[in-house]
Amino acid sequence: MSVDVKLKNAPLQEVVFEINWQPQYGDFGNEFDLGFDLAQGKFAELIREFFPVHKRLNTMQQLPEFGQPVHQYWTDDGTWPVVHHGPGILTIHQVEQNYIWKDFRKLIDRIIKQLTRSYDASISYNKLNLLYMDAFDDLEAGFLNFLEDNLQTKISNGYDMPGTLDQMSLTRSYVQESNIVLTHEFFTAVNSKTSQKAILMNISAEKELQKNDEPDKVIEELHDICSASFKKILNKTYYDSLNQ
Repeated sequence: MSVDVKLKNAPLQEVVFEINWQPQYGDFGNEFDLGFDLAQGKFAELIREFFPVHKRLNTMQQLPEFGQPVHQYWTDDGTWPVVHHGPGILTIHQVEQNYIWKDFRKLIDRIIKQLTRSYDASISYNKLNLLYMDAFDDLEAGFLNFLEDNLQTKISNGYDMPGTLDQMSLTRSYVQESNIVLTHEFFTAVNSKTSQKAILMNISAEKELQKNDEPDKVIEELHDICSASFKKILNKTYYDSLNQ
């Protein structure tokens, strides 16, 4: 297991852990979560001590879709972390100022335990995903130069186009030997914290669980792959500058 060193000026915006489980199927092949309605109430009660503020998402939607969060739980109104729960899906969200991996990992373990307890019948977890979202808005030299110099990623065309490139989106996915899929996304957008034009970088690791997989070990693998990937992408000089 890698040891995280938290950067003083980390570009991290948000971390999202997601866990999914197997659906049941209706007569027409539609997916549903048979125990969700009862489990939701039990789950809310089990986590109430730490997440007492409950909000419903998609209030206009009568029947929740499988794989879409319906309920949201906060430690306080607008205070992170936040938990989302829906049929076949649970996500846990944390922001940079509150994020330390060992604490986030403990939270993941606690929430999964309570989720499992909330269902009368056992649920079969089938996919795990860990996502890190970063924003870089020190783009004085232009976002293409920043991307190449500091994030060691080059975009070039074999043809000329008139005008100046204004927006960019790039996605790359890598299948690991462990069958974890590592994905890098780079795109231009506005940093919601600073309202400045920025390069947003998403690093995610996802695995569809097999029969012999141990979720606890897979979660650590996802984190280690994301952490190592972040350090590889950033130019060492730029990485070190974020710790000054």
